[in-house]
Amino acid sequence: MIEELKKHNIEPAIEWAQSNQKALEGIESDLIFVLYQQKFINEVATKGKEEAIKFARTNFPKFFPKYAPELQRLMGSLLYDKVPENPRYSDLYDTDQWEKVAAHVVHDACKIHNITPQSALSQVVGAGTLALPKFLKYHTLSAHNGNDWNSYEELPVATDLGKDYQFHSIFVCPVTKEISTLDNPPMLLNCGHVISEHALKKILSGNRTRFKCPYCPAEISSSSSKRLFLN
Repeated sequence: MIEELKKHNIEPAIEWAQSNQKALEGIESDLIFVLYQQKFINEVATKGKEEAIKFARTNFPKFFPKYAPELQRLMGSLLYDKVPENPRYSDLYDTDQWEKVAAHVVHDACKIHNITPQSALSQVVGAGTLALPKFLKYHTLSAHNGNDWNSYEELPVATDLGKDYQFHSIFVCPVTKEISTLDNPPMLLNCGHVISEHALKKILSGNRTRFKCPYCPAEISSSSSKRLFLN
């Protein structure tokens, strides 16, 4: 598919994206529109404006109104005789766009399969670069207050690296501070709060059947708790 994109053949990528549409929607990807946009641009460059307009009439209505500004810009570019040379639209028709589209395909394909398109070393260095400033700041504050952060089982500071560094859904129990596993899955309480199964068992020790939610006043029945599955 990527090799075909390098040859400016976008059809295999469109077929793959359409067959994986639900998965792409799940990661809020705009890949399908990006591919159709590149297809339109290629139609203009190789077949002329008439064929591009036919393509637009057939395929672009489904992208309206979500991508209205982008569609307006694409159609506006057709008003000029030499579209690629017009500075207002030259970025759309730049041949480098093919490389960007290929990179977009690789990125989203890896994301829906919960893998990284980068090397493990690059990923670790990138994550460290984002997290290090926050760690250094906390270390300075801890030292100033006489606290030794090496004595903590975990760092009491959130380190959100953003969606690019999240490859699968995880749940950290707010009671035990443990990451959920197959043996310790998240459990949904009928009040809407979620805790781990280990935490639930600890709360229910002593043959209790009802308990108060750790995070709200709701009284919970043990039988009403359900296992929560994360995608």
